[in-house]
Amino acid sequence: MSVTLKERTETVLNFSGTSSDQSVLDLEHLAKYTLGDQALQNEVLELFCAHSHVQMDQLRAAAGIPVQWYAAAHGIKGSARGVGAWALAQAAEHAERDMQESAAIHMRHVELLQERLAATHTAIEQRHDAD
Repeated sequence: MSVTLKERTETVLNFSGTSSDQSVLDLEHLAKYTLGDQALQNEVLELFCAHSHVQMDQLRAAAGIPVQWYAAAHGIKGSARGVGAWALAQAAEHAERDMQESAAIHMRHVELLQERLAATHTAIEQRHDAD
């Protein structure tokens, strides 16, 4: 049975990103990535937060432009994977795959990515508050 683009997009866009805290921000991954260095973890997360806004602006501007869309979504995916933000990375990967879709579909991806980014930023803030 073949899944239509609409069904695949709706499945991705209906994901709330709240199935587990680890899917939002995997602190074990981050600790391994930074060799357990708390100061480095804080710096990496600060850079991620600052740069993620730029990346989202680039993604919005690229809606409807396949090559630019792919590059922007790919950047978000890589940044998210680097810090262990798996739900955000998954959404960016789906956005990459839809590079040939319309600007309207792209903007639906932007909405989902923005929601997941907000959840990631909240998890980062909670981690910082717990320190």
